Amino acid sequence: MISNLTIDANTNQYLGLFGHTSSNCVIKNLGVENANINGFQYIGGLSANDYGNIINCYSTGTVSGDKYVGILVGFKHYENITNCYSTGTVGYNSFIGGLVGKNYQCNISGSYSSADVNAVTNVGGLVGEDTYGSITDCYSTSAVSGDQDVGGLVGLHWTGSIDNCYSTGKVTGNSNTGGLLGYTSAPAYLNNNFWDTDTSQTTDGVGNTEPDPNGVTGKTTTQMQTQSTFTDAGWDFTTPIWQICDGTSYPGLAWQQLITGDFVCPLGVGFEDLDFLSQWWLRTDCSSNSDCDGVDIVMDGTVNFADFALFAEYWLEGI
Repeated sequence: MISNLTIDANTNQYLGLFGHTSSNCVIKNLGVENANINGFQYIGGLSANDYGNIINCYSTGTVSGDKYVGILVGFKHYENITNCYSTGTVGYNSFIGGLVGKNYQCNISGSYSSADVNAVTNVGGLVGEDTYGSITDCYSTSAVSGDQDVGGLVGLHWTGSIDNCYSTGKVTGNSNTGGLLGYTSAPAYLNNNFWDTDTSQTTDGVGNTEPDPNGVTGKTTTQMQTQSTFTDAGWDFTTPIWQICDGTSYPGLAWQQLITGDFVCPLGVGFEDLDFLSQWWLRTDCSSNSDCDGVDIVMDGTVNFADFALFAEYWLEGI
């Protein structure tokens, strides 16, 4: 983990923890926390202009620039982004996304963003512009605002597939504004995607089409928190790729459940989990009792302060 990365150079480009990576580069198991980066173009908290593979990474903080700006990656070319996420604030002008500013022929899977995104054009909660890429099993809870081509998941979508994705954040814009996509040139490449019509405050899933393509469906918050909405569309909750606390939460990615201390629904480490831990407090038979349903975090057979200390480290994680 890299904390408090600060770069203020508003006339410069290729700014981030990594300014430029080549196709043989792999960035894995790395987090950038509380970044504060301001530049001209190609700006990203983790990587500014990236050609390699990014796996199990995250970036949080405030990132801004004129174009190609994302909290994780500014401009992503080729290869893959897998099991990554971003939170914080990102914005300024064009090609601005919560996770990636512009995606070109890259496969993004199992990833999400919960950023605040505010720019002018090509503005998306997850990706600002997607060109010939693929986005699969991803979601955005980002609040997104802009002028043109503004989408809860992707602002501008050229030819490329978007499958099994959803968005829930409030979306505001003046032209080509949609709960899922601002603009698409390839509606046939959209499959089994959803957006929340209540929280997005829009009944348009795709800003430039009427009606919405078959692969984009609006649902109420209640429907978006019901597992059958997604299993009926073929989403995988058994392998699993997705998980859900039916009736109380939106779908989350299965790897998120690996958060230490998230014992019970709803998702995230909260008071329900603290109550569950207390029910096993000072039990000494955990070795023969499935580690006391996972509450024996250190797996020494007893639920005690060693487990509570680890639980406390992850308090409110994933909420």
